[in-house]
Amino acid sequence: MDNGLETPLGVQLLDSFAFTPSCIVTEILAASLHYDFVSRTLNVTNFDIKNVGFPSGATHMALTLGLLHFDFDTLGYQLKNSVPLYIDKDYSATSFEMQTDLPEVEGTAVAVLGVKFYQKVESTYHLFKSANAVGVEVLGVRSEM
Repeated sequence: MDNGLETPLGVQLLDSFAFTPSCIVTEILAASLHYDFVSRTLNVTNFDIKNVGFPSGATHMALTLGLLHFDFDTLGYQLKNSVPLYIDKDYSATSFEMQTDLPEVEGTAVAVLGVKFYQKVESTYHLFKSANAVGVEVLGVRSEM
């Protein structure tokens, strides 16, 4: 795998792989996404909650930004996740940012964005577990951070 990620094709394969084909995060958000590896920040623009396809019965979605560093020589890794951003159907912002801490392990960096849909009943969030309600997508791959 290490040699594969040293080639443009290997990086492209990981970057475009559909881990959750029934729940493609960029299709769900229908917005512009830009991830910056230096600041570890995801900028989402042109967002309109009306374009989000909520599964039937879902009241909220939660987005989580993750940054994985993987050292192929030592097999060491660390994943840092942002605090989840909960968005309901009345969300009015057209842009937002998310950021992660820097993993302490050096190596190949893989930025991911996860989405989960929930139904809020009183003050409790109930996770939907269907294939179209939980997704993760690679935002980018960068060698040796």
